[in-house]
Amino acid sequence: MYFTFLKFFSIFCILIKQHETVEFDLDFVESATFIDKTMLLKKFLDEKHDPFCYVTSPRGFGKTTVLKMIDKFCNIELDKNHNPKHWSQTEAYKIFNKTKIAEDKETMRHLARYAVIYLDLNFTISKPSQIDEFMVTKMFNERLHECFKRYEWLMHFYKRKYAQESGSSLNTSTNKIDVEFLEKALHVRDDDPDLKSVFKKLTDLDIEQSLTKLIEILYEHFNSSRVIVLIDNLDTTFNQLYTLANKDQVSELTFLSNTIIIVLYNGFYLVNETVLKQAFCVGISNLAINSEISDMIDDMQIYKFLDDDNNIYTPFMTFSEQDVNQLCEANNCTQNDMKIIKTYCNGYRTSVNRTFVYNPALVIEYLEQRNPKAIDILSNVTEHGNIINVFVKKSKDFKLYLATLLAGKSVTFSLWPKFNFSEFMELIQYTFENVYKKMFESILTYCYDQGFITHAKAKGHFVIPNKEMKNYIAEIKS
Repeated sequence: MYFTFLKFFSIFCILIKQHETVEFDLDFVESATFIDKTMLLKKFLDEKHDPFCYVTSPRGFGKTTVLKMIDKFCNIELDKNHNPKHWSQTEAYKIFNKTKIAEDKETMRHLARYAVIYLDLNFTISKPSQIDEFMVTKMFNERLHECFKRYEWLMHFYKRKYAQESGSSLNTSTNKIDVEFLEKALHVRDDDPDLKSVFKKLTDLDIEQSLTKLIEILYEHFNSSRVIVLIDNLDTTFNQLYTLANKDQVSELTFLSNTIIIVLYNGFYLVNETVLKQAFCVGISNLAINSEISDMIDDMQIYKFLDDDNNIYTPFMTFSEQDVNQLCEANNCTQNDMKIIKTYCNGYRTSVNRTFVYNPALVIEYLEQRNPKAIDILSNVTEHGNIINVFVKKSKDFKLYLATLLAGKSVTFSLWPKFNFSEFMELIQYTFENVYKKMFESILTYCYDQGFITHAKAKGHFVIPNKEMKNYIAEIKS
């Protein structure tokens, strides 16, 4: 019984650890599991690249870590009086001066130079019954509130400033900061556990223009310093809501998706191009870029996972063989450790050069735990099996596809270049008596986006990359 408790407790600790957010700080940079990918910042800040981009990769390939790195490097740091610090006095300088990017003087000119907005669209919905208009509105408003909270000091700063100037606590004239909007956006009581008062006073128009207004407020306050917008988990809302929803909940989902689209569109396109420097979004699947977003954000550059021909970020969001060897040497790995890492974490091939890459999170998780079950558990808590389960239940032929993959063989299909969510969800609603090629290509493209399958050596062929994914697919199939 004692052994069982210890076993349960160790698994519980692994689960908790997996959900911790990595902070890009000095401890992280000096840790034995750090691989220096800071040259990504040079690519990101290059004016030649598109100002709006969406980078996709499966979970565990460093999307949030990349955003945290960009945020830490670019964001203006303030002293106790909320004045910008000189770059040489910033925490960012202490961190990045120890990395490769410090050698690039041109990129280092951008250090602590921009106001950064960080919006995380990660929603967790455990029960379809929770989905109603109040719930989806509350969830999205909470995310916006967290985004604004970083700049809560601005509200207090300008309330004091304008009160001293005119004896009024509020002043919203066009040539001054819109303090009234900030007050409404940040209206939340600490004693309200349900956060029901979040954005309570904002109108629908206020919410739709929230990102635009915050961008303009920051640009004005920091004396025309351009603004960077970082958006994490762009596709999570679409994935979860459309997966869990039933027909009676379509209106709520449409409301939420349309609100997100309008907020992003207003933020990216209704501000002067000299105000917004870059909008960098990350997610797992191309599903988030549905027909509505594609129509409105038609020039957003999409960088797809493993597309080494076009994705300038692939080398910075994967571990190469050299990276893993460096980590194993630094962490005194045995031959058995190396074997486990290759068995569970390797196997992903890039689309053109067919170069093998590793899942960074799984490699680090194993090195820190030295327990293969830490990797198995990552599979068990993956959220994206819901849609695949629908196909498994409805199509015997799809189960045969999975059986072929589990037998170590490859399957052939064409990846969908544009992954339209509406079209995909229509396919899921079918009861499959006859199976169409389009349906297989859509679901297998989805599997590819999630990291369940990868390129085989032969062009157009796909296989299961590693044991971690093999275990997970076997569980779905059963």
